[in-house]
Amino acid sequence: MHIEWRFIARIITDQTQSIEMIDGTRLLGTLQRSDDENHVVIATYRGPMTVDPTEIVAVWPVEATFLDRMELDLSVGLDYTSSTDIGNLTSAVDFFSRSDERVTEASLRTDITRQSNGDEQTRLELRGSHERLMQEQRFRTWNASIETNEAQGLDLRATFGASFGKYLKKTNNNWFSVSAGLQASEEVPSEGGSETNLEAVGNIRYRFWRFADPERSVDVNFSVFPSLTDGGRYRTDLRTTFKLEFWDDFFWALELYHSYDSDPLSTEAEVEKSDYGVTTSIGWSY
Repeated sequence: MHIEWRFIARIITDQTQSIEMIDGTRLLGTLQRSDDENHVVIATYRGPMTVDPTEIVAVWPVEATFLDRMELDLSVGLDYTSSTDIGNLTSAVDFFSRSDERVTEASLRTDITRQSNGDEQTRLELRGSHERLMQEQRFRTWNASIETNEAQGLDLRATFGASFGKYLKKTNNNWFSVSAGLQASEEVPSEGGSETNLEAVGNIRYRFWRFADPERSVDVNFSVFPSLTDGGRYRTDLRTTFKLEFWDDFFWALELYHSYDSDPLSTEAEVEKSDYGVTTSIGWSY
């Protein structure tokens, strides 16, 4: 359950909680009655600590189950234009799980466009990451992805890499992080063959949540991939997602994506360096 601090007058529990502070410190303890409504008393094994609620990023029971710690969003969208007889079907699955030391995420995106002449273009992305939280809001991440994109002449791109980063801002409703690392990629263009690349990775990500009714969130994720084995080539990837709850656990989503490759491997004439679009969908959140 997500509740904003501004809606909590007082919180008391004798169940041991894991508390993440804004500076990255993690505490274990129970929550006791405070002398005033503007502070929270955490009873740790070193003694009670009185803190400002705005300094707390998150609180969850130590004995919370996997289902308690996870979030799952499912959405689907369908667009059709009669004048051009073009239909577009999109679907998305987002998984998020956090504990006191780890954040695990996975997402699946499919985008199928069918035209009146029978032509069909498919775009698929499957991404996953496992983030290990460290002191002072630093982290290291293992990430992997699989994608296909017919517009860019890509039958398959599989990547695996690791990054180090830091949260420049992390509160109970704002996360802003930067990271850098390396990844290996195996690419198969539409005309066959394959190529292995080593790429640098730079990432900037901003996330914002509001848990008041109606719940809404924004996630802006931008990455750049300069190739270390193919001098001069680079790729970029941008995904911006806005979600707005319109009914209990049901939401409307607006997503903007942009993918760029300065030198696509495919030599087919119709291959595009840029692929971008805007999708809307209706979804359900667990």
